[in-house]
Amino acid sequence: MLKTDVKRVVALLLVFSFFSVSSLSISGLSAEGVNVATMDADGTDAIVNENVAGARTNAIRDSLRKVVERAVGGLVAPEDMAIHFDSINKTIYSRPQQYIQHYRIIEESAADGLYTVHIEAVVSVGGIREDLETLGLTGTGADVPRVMVLIGSMKPGDGHPDYRLHARSPSLWEETIQTVLAEKGLVVKDRSHLPAMDEGGKADLDTARIREIGNAAGVDLVIAGRAQLRQGATIAGTGVKELQARITAQAVQADRGVVIASDSGYAASFNAERAKGEDEAITKAARQVAERLQTGIMAAWERRETATAMVSMTVSGITGYDEYVTLRQALGHDLKGVKNVYQRRVKRGMAMFDLAVTVDTETLADRLALKDFGPFVLDIVDVTDQSIGVTIRK
Repeated sequence: MLKTDVKRVVALLLVFSFFSVSSLSISGLSAEGVNVATMDADGTDAIVNENVAGARTNAIRDSLRKVVERAVGGLVAPEDMAIHFDSINKTIYSRPQQYIQHYRIIEESAADGLYTVHIEAVVSVGGIREDLETLGLTGTGADVPRVMVLIGSMKPGDGHPDYRLHARSPSLWEETIQTVLAEKGLVVKDRSHLPAMDEGGKADLDTARIREIGNAAGVDLVIAGRAQLRQGATIAGTGVKELQARITAQAVQADRGVVIASDSGYAASFNAERAKGEDEAITKAARQVAERLQTGIMAAWERRETATAMVSMTVSGITGYDEYVTLRQALGHDLKGVKNVYQRRVKRGMAMFDLAVTVDTETLADRLALKDFGPFVLDIVDVTDQSIGVTIRK
């Protein structure tokens, strides 16, 4: 009896869909100047208490979300999606209808307690790109560095700055710089990613230690600097104090220990309340150096992105030529950081490629491990400075 009733409801819904407009217009989305794409997706929902109509509605919602997820996946690198998932989910995935100009149901059915729909939708890629940009993501697939900020404070007479390497909360210097860099689109990792330290934090950071921290934290750059706050003169008869903040900082590549940008900042504040004056001076000086550093960092990063290196890649576990073709096409067209793919050798169960890349092998390995190749995924088995070994797993 239940199956008969479900079939009747499905039939009525199909008739309704046929005689009604089978597309959903989003009134708040202007089509003028907006990039669009047509995509399809499947959606499902469980039929509970014979509520077929409700399951159908939820299945459509599920399919619309999946369409939007596909669009986002074409704009954002996998590692960036992992880092920023909560923000993307809250801002974009939670309201997929906002980006759907219209859709049509290609096929729908109810079977085994599930309602399934297959839709084709026209998606506002431009709208998604704009919202990604507000989250600090480029929305264009462009690579941006992951950074960590470590500023050591110094008092007059101190021999070394105190970097507080055991602390997990940022200083006002660090918090301000992090905020500016995040606003500019860089991926910022906070102190919670610091590795355990064997010694105290009141020692200067040399290149070796910066590389150790950066590699352990999984960042591309460490912004290391020293800052000093001092009180100047007090204006006679007013109680107003001059507070001076100075900071120097440099951006160091974690993989090579090379400085790619450096700058300094200075600001003064006049305030009768010392604490407020200090905070104001620190914030001004930190913002100043952060904005200058960001300009230098991105200029250097863009030059880095245009330079290519050759990486040898060995793939094992291939069971059919179709897998080889899928992998070769994905490497050549869908994997960010890979400029060209050169086939070296193919034999039973194994293939070898030379890849012209703009990223290091560790970053490339991360992207290969995170990428969905459809019928299979890749397990990373070996990584060196110039080679990567992977095996196919279904």
